[in-house]
This record gives sequence, C-alpha cells and structure tokens, in this order.
Amino acid sequence: AASAIGMSPRALSKITSNFMVLTSDHQKNNFGLSIKFEAKSLKVIDYSRKVGRYWEFSENAVDLI
Repeated sequence: AASAIGMSPRALSKITSNFMVLTSDHQKNNFGLSIKFEAKSLKVIDYSRKVGRYWEFSENAVDLI
C-alpha cells in the first residue's frame, strides 16, 4: 500500500495508527487515522487487517489516505 500511494512504509504506519502531536499551546492532538492498533492487533473492518507480522489496507483505506 505504501508504494502504491508514494509513501514510505514507516510514514504509512504512523498515519494509519494514532499519531499524537503536541502543539505550541501544549495540547495533544491525534492526527492519525486510527485504522489499526498494533499493540492489541486490532483492526477496523473494511479498512485494515493484520496478516502475520504485516498490515494490509483495503481500497477504502487507500482512498482515505
């Protein structure tokens, strides 16, 4: 999926999970898509699934990204 959308695998991994950013006013904001949860191996139906060690993303997920 990463190469299909012209993104590094690491960047794709970051934005498809929770991606917390601390703003200048010290607020935490989640800029991630939250369509995968690595620690719990949880997926979002119709968007992601884990196969072995790797995550797969649907066309819905690619369109969203």
